[in-house]
Amino acid sequence: MDVTSLHVDPATQALRRDGLLPHDRPFSARDVPVNPQALAELVRQGHLRRVVRGVFVASGVRDTLGLRARALSLVVPAGAVITDRTAAWLHGVDVLLPGEHEEVPPLQVFDRKRGGRMRRPGTASGQRMMPDSDVVMIDGVQVTTPLRTALDLGRNRNAERGFAQSEAMVRAGVDREDVAKAVDRFRGYRWVRQLRSFVGLLDPRPQSIPESILRFRWHRICAPYPEPQRPVTGPEHQVWALDVGVDELFFAVEYDGREFHDSDHAKAHDADRREWIEENTPWTIKVVRQENLFGPTADFDVSLPRWLREARGSLGQRLGRRRWYDQIGD
Repeated sequence: MDVTSLHVDPATQALRRDGLLPHDRPFSARDVPVNPQALAELVRQGHLRRVVRGVFVASGVRDTLGLRARALSLVVPAGAVITDRTAAWLHGVDVLLPGEHEEVPPLQVFDRKRGGRMRRPGTASGQRMMPDSDVVMIDGVQVTTPLRTALDLGRNRNAERGFAQSEAMVRAGVDREDVAKAVDRFRGYRWVRQLRSFVGLLDPRPQSIPESILRFRWHRICAPYPEPQRPVTGPEHQVWALDVGVDELFFAVEYDGREFHDSDHAKAHDADRREWIEENTPWTIKVVRQENLFGPTADFDVSLPRWLREARGSLGQRLGRRRWYDQIGD
């Protein structure tokens, strides 16, 4: 069989039968007798998945932090330190923006030795000084600690991206007080003033990167400022959480991402929940999607001040919904 010409599913089965690809561990494309086109076809057919650029694993192998570390060990030289977004991924934290999951992001790997640099396609590398206390080992791979990762991610040229990614680390368990205390360590470093400007806003409650960006941008646009995850009591005393909202105006904004809100079931559930809330409580809800926050059609910055004015104007009418008061008294 000529494995270099593999393009069809029967050949995929032959590959497995012939044992040309590992079936239980990550492997580098450079270490198997199969050309890149054949590997890409296996990915397309769902038999393989890319773990990181140039490293694959059989689709049935469970994704674990250990597997991720083993995958990185195949392409990262000894002594190098995994940093930034790749470090967050290795710690099990998703810091990618909507749409970035469609491509394998570049590896972010830095060396603590002067002049050290990893020269490999799809890799962001260089030298970065850090003490031993900022580095941990995960299955033989050096990676920045969750705290150092949060601090590095926050020092991003794009302020809202840096904030959202740093907040993702806080959501995953990094103490925001530890982040605030550690900022002065980076005095004089690039973008540290930006990190210092928003470190007090970090909060573990937002549930996603877009929610964090929505709240960060709201703070940049106008007051009154929102709080995350506003609780609303629904029927039979179930408690719902609205993504971000202003309690005194009973006004909330929710982000509907494609991954969790685009199925017919999710759309119906969201519509029923919001309809009940707006009929039975004083809350009013606006919904934003990816196109409202990102890209050329983004209109959240323009819409928010108008929504707040409308919320102020309708507050008295909404407070007259007596059934909400009856529920509060139950």
